[in-house]
Amino acid sequence: MEDRCVPLRYLDEKTVEWYTKVILLTKGILVNSKGKAGSLTLSLADKEKTVMQAVIYTKDLNFLEQKLQLYETYYIGNAFITKIEDPKYQYGSVPFQMTLTRKSFIEKVERTKSYHLDECLPITPFWEIDVDPDKENENLSSILHLLCVLHMLPPRTVNAQNGATIVQDFVIINNEIVENKDCAENVIKEKLYEKQKQEVRVPKEKHIRQINQVLNIQHTVKNCWVKATATIKDNQRLYTAICPNCDNPSGAPMGIISTCNYCGTSGKAPKPGLKFVINLADITGTLQAVIQNEYIEKLLRCSADEVYHNHLAGKPVDLRQVNTTLQSQVLYARLRIFKIKESAFGFELTAFTPDQKTCDMMIGDTPTKAVTTPATYPAITSSPSQQGSTTKSQTYVDTPTSVAEDSEYVSVQDAEKKGTAVKRTLTHDIERASKKTRFPPSDQQ
Repeated sequence: MEDRCVPLRYLDEKTVEWYTKVILLTKGILVNSKGKAGSLTLSLADKEKTVMQAVIYTKDLNFLEQKLQLYETYYIGNAFITKIEDPKYQYGSVPFQMTLTRKSFIEKVERTKSYHLDECLPITPFWEIDVDPDKENENLSSILHLLCVLHMLPPRTVNAQNGATIVQDFVIINNEIVENKDCAENVIKEKLYEKQKQEVRVPKEKHIRQINQVLNIQHTVKNCWVKATATIKDNQRLYTAICPNCDNPSGAPMGIISTCNYCGTSGKAPKPGLKFVINLADITGTLQAVIQNEYIEKLLRCSADEVYHNHLAGKPVDLRQVNTTLQSQVLYARLRIFKIKESAFGFELTAFTPDQKTCDMMIGDTPTKAVTTPATYPAITSSPSQQGSTTKSQTYVDTPTSVAEDSEYVSVQDAEKKGTAVKRTLTHDIERASKKTRFPPSDQQ
């Protein structure tokens, strides 16, 4: 039987009278569709580490699910093979899917001739995760990793489309942990696993969409990149009250102790968070996107506490000065597209990095010293209008904390202090981020 088996990479919809020897890598969960038969998705791999997805439909499920066991090796033949037309539904390394039925030849291989899992598992090193997904026969969804848990984070509550849900985050690492113990310890100490501390790379030109295209396809895509200039919409309050535990919106006034409706935290007053609407424009059109918390801090070079307490002190952020500075800088911005209601969609800015060709023009004046943050957040009942403000510019606040926190996406470079003026360049520090978050190629497994 061995000499009649062909590798998975040679199989397509035109192949007939074929047999192959594979190991069952994964077995999914039963997916039911309204008014239609359900299905179970599997992934099969051969000794060449080629992965092909397979599917079993309900009428054959009870029989085949018991026959096919995880990590066992099988001879399979004469199953129906179809081409996967849409790459987003491809989970294997080849663009074909195998349909298994009772009529298919499926025979378990004796133990002495079985494959070992490590022979067939297509493990991808961490430093190759950013492989170009557009290369032929490569699909990011087929990448598998050998991981171990380095650190477990506490559960947190997030807002999903169907309501709040609890998620558990883990810090994972591959088998380089022994050779990179110091680096791993630094990852935990500096919390380099957090999303806002990861390097944002400039997208390829073919992945950047014009704004008018985004507005026309917003119902079909969930994420996209645009290249645009940004301005902050006038007449809006920059800060909002959020839960100090889960960072979800709090309906309580600042300084008032309350219970969070999302995570249930009680006995704590809300803390200031940042959230406002930003306009993104290119030569084809304009759209409005929501921007929140750490992304605003990177954009303003100012923390939420500083924005809030400067506001209390009668020195709110001068949006006119901020917009003047922003309009001299072109940004690559990643947008998340979400559905608000039927036929209505919204945009949220989830990452940005400056265009290096224009970053030298991003120069602004240093504001006055930030107001010292008190231990508690006093409640206020009104918000002075920012329009027409005559206070000194509060665009950026020069504190060691804010610089350290936003060095991952954008960083301060060539700072030339002259009295109270500081020239700043908005750029993203690839070298520093890469040293913090990536392992050297010399340690490849």
